[in-house]
Amino acid sequence: MLINKNDRKKISAAEDEPFTFVRRTKGTNRSLLSRKTDALDELLGDVHRDETIHILTRSTWSTPHLMDHLLKQIGPAEACVTSWSIKEQSIRMLLRMMDEKRLTAIYGLFDERIRVNCPQAAQLVESQISDIRLTKIHAKLTVLINDDWAIGISSSANLTRNPRIESYVISTHRDIAEFYRDTILAEIQHANPFEL
Repeated sequence: MLINKNDRKKISAAEDEPFTFVRRTKGTNRSLLSRKTDALDELLGDVHRDETIHILTRSTWSTPHLMDHLLKQIGPAEACVTSWSIKEQSIRMLLRMMDEKRLTAIYGLFDERIRVNCPQAAQLVESQISDIRLTKIHAKLTVLINDDWAIGISSSANLTRNPRIESYVISTHRDIAEFYRDTILAEIQHANPFEL
């Protein structure tokens, strides 16, 4: 048996209550499990260089919320994002961060279906963000990078708010963030223009 009865009861004690697991490990890795009530600031706190953080969550926050939290610590940065799906609220959050000069540029690679799946968000993207391309993609990657920090995030979460269980892996290793960034930028060169 992989999980003993007592541990299973702890894990499934409140199936109706959204959760996020939090497990802190030694060294440069942290694992976090978050409940719906966990504020991102309290759950994640500050990040440190050369650290990897694993998060499982069924929470009220989304990838743009995570970006916002990280930008408060690292300062203004460029962003590269990929997503299979987007929602208008998430795009508005990204645009607000640009207006506030906390995001200095956004490079995006989105799935071709977003024009059909969420036309309001697609119109917002087309009118406000210039470096966006379309392709067949299911990967959900986010990079925040400036002279001092480089953060790469690989996640199951689209640029939407989702009550389902989502996972995030946050890496503050510059080589990982640059790998994600360089891959996204290379794919943008071959992707289709964003046209409604």
